[in-house]
Order: sequence, then structure tokens, then C-alpha cells
Amino acid sequence: MHRCPFCSLEAASREEMDRHVKTHLMEETGVGKTSLMLRMVERQPPVPAPTIGAAFFTFKMKIGTFLVNLQVWDTAGQERFGAMAPLYYRHANAALVVFDVTNYDSFSAVQRWIDGGW
Repeated sequence: MHRCPFCSLEAASREEMDRHVKTHLMEETGVGKTSLMLRMVERQPPVPAPTIGAAFFTFKMKIGTFLVNLQVWDTAGQERFGAMAPLYYRHANAALVVFDVTNYDSFSAVQRWIDGGW
């Protein structure tokens, strides 16, 4: 398994500042954002079951001299949960839009997700 080149779980020294970053994952149903997060955070293999409602992940990564506490909200991609999505990404500092490289429809939906047309 390869580690993310810009991520590190090393402890920060006292003079380094902690940062908290609230992040929201957005995607079409079934492209694997929960599996992606499980790989990054817990080093677990992909999960074939869909996310129901929302899942929350948190992990620390070192970026430059900062130890960043990344809080990731993973909401279900199904349309029936679309109305809930704004509740999760309100006050978010970042968004990760995920698509399946083998599914052109998921790629073509990226702009819609960016524009907020969930």
C-alpha cells in the first residue's frame, strides 16, 4: 500500500499550529467515496454497501509545518438524501468531488455537484 505523499501522521512539535478543516465529500451514487475514505483513514479495503444518510471521518495529516485535523463528512449520493446535503456542508472549509474514472456519467456530473445542483 502506498501512503499519500503529502500526508503524515507524525506528531507536531509544540510550536506548530493545529488547523481544523471541515470537508464535505460530494459524488454520484456508487463511485466509491466511502471506500476512498476508509482506505485513507482506516487503511481498510473497499466497502460495497451504500452510505445511508451520512458518515463522519476524522484524521490528522501534516501539511508543511501545520498539523491539520481533517473532518470529512461523507453524505449519501442518492437523490433522496440530496435535501440533507446542505446541512452537512454548511460552514465547510473544503469540498472533495469524487468520480469514478470508469463511469463517464459520474465524471459529467462533477460540474453539477460543484454548482450545487445535487
